[in-house]
Order: sequence, then C-alpha cells, then structure tokens
Amino acid sequence: VKVFFKRAPECVDMLKVLLTNVLNDTSDTDLHDRSLLYYRLLQQGNIGNVAAKVIGSGKDVVTTFTEERASGMKQKLFEEFNTLSVIYEKPSEQFIEPQYRESKSDETNPVDEDFGLDDLDDSRPAADMHQNIVQETVANDNSADILGDLLDLGTNTTGSEAGNDSRWHLMSGASIDQNTFQSKWESLPQATFMDLHLCSTPTVEQLESAAGQQNIMCIASGDLGPEMKFYFYGQDSSLVFYFCEVGLTKSDSHFTAAIKTENPKHADEFANIMTTALMNFL
Repeated sequence: VKVFFKRAPECVDMLKVLLTNVLNDTSDTDLHDRSLLYYRLLQQGNIGNVAAKVIGSGKDVVTTFTEERASGMKQKLFEEFNTLSVIYEKPSEQFIEPQYRESKSDETNPVDEDFGLDDLDDSRPAADMHQNIVQETVANDNSADILGDLLDLGTNTTGSEAGNDSRWHLMSGASIDQNTFQSKWESLPQATFMDLHLCSTPTVEQLESAAGQQNIMCIASGDLGPEMKFYFYGQDSSLVFYFCEVGLTKSDSHFTAAIKTENPKHADEFANIMTTALMNFL
C-alpha cells in the first residue's frame, strides 16, 4: 500500500487483486480487518490525503517498558489499580487532597472495639467446649458427604472425583443405528453452526480418526469430488445425543458443520470439542 502512494499507476491493479483476496479470506481476522481499514481509507480519495497520512505516518519509538520503571512507583500504582492513578501515572496522594483520601487502616485491620475477652462464654468446662467443637466438625463432614453423594447421584467417589464426573463431557463407546440417526436428524432443529477455514485439508480417514479421539463417532462419510461429506454423532454423560453434518470443500479447506441435539444448552461445547479435533489442521 505504501508503494501505491509512490507509484500509483504501476501498483493499482496489483493492489486491487491483493485487497480482493484478503477481504474475501476470513481465516486471519487481524489481516482482514486491517485490509478493510486500508480499503475504506483509500475510498476517501485524495481528500486531505487521509490514507497516505494514516498508513504512511511514522511510528513512535518505544524506548522504555512498563516493567522497567521504578519498582516503588509501580507497586503504588498496582495498589491503586482501576483508579485514576493508572491514567495519571501518579499515586493518589499527588492529585487528591488529604481530606478526600480514603483511609485504609480501618479496612486492613477490622477490629470491633466493643468486643473483648469478657464477651466469651466461659461458663462451660474446657472439655465440654472441645467435645462440642468435635461434634460440629463431624456434623459438617457428614453434610459434605451428603452433598457429595447427591451431586454424584449415589456413587461412592471422593469430592474431587465427583466434581470431575459432574462436568459435561462426551462418553466413549457411544453407538446409534442409522435409522435412529436419520429420524433424529430430520426432526431436530439446528442448535448451532460452525464455519472454519482450515490450513490444510485432511483426508476422510484423518478427519474420522481425529474426531474419534474426541469421542465423536462417524456414522457415514463420502468423497463427493470437490467436497467431502461426513455425519458424526456423540453422546454426553447424561445420555443425550449430538448429531453433526460436516461439509469440507477441498479447494479452499472450508469446513462447515451443522449441529443438532435434544439439549441445545451444550451444543456450543460439542462444537468446541469438534474444534479441538481439528487442531492439527487449523
């Protein structure tokens, strides 16, 4: 673009082709948006030579970085983060008058001056107090076990295992027959849609294998010449099925996927798992 400002007649055709290709390619959002900005600037024509001033302007030289500044000043700014101190790059004591400053002493050491040792109930023997503490601790532990059992639907697992099992995930070994798949696919509405541009086009076997590693099974696939077609499914821990129709264009590695399910709440999570399966091709 900068060369265009110097030798416009020789570069205009090349610039048209370049901007057309980049604007039609959405695989790189930053590059696409930058090209769109340049295109709109060039549409302004020679009004004040706006495009040349914006695109060809000099850049300020970065001489220092924030982490290289004085540590004392940086620490004060971090303590007053999300305040005007960050904007002014000064501690509040340098631009706020003393009567308007917030006192932090009461916040850091909250003490109830009306409360003292005399307020403690020492009428019970120490042994009784210890026994009561033990009983309360056991009661709390039992409550935790009951809650854990409810969350884990009656299985005997530890708290961490119950938390892991309760998270949404696709089960391995899911199976469904073609007639049921066809019936569900025709009756269910679309829950979400995927539109991606891959860096490389996988073969039918590569895509089926990558999806299978994420517990997304393929029930049918085919190479239709310029495009490959796939039908995938998966089943989550609640035994809900997810159905996916994938189209993959060979010429530009354009990947599209329509996803249907009886539980649209987790449709996007299924799409994320499908994206994970495509990581080697993105």
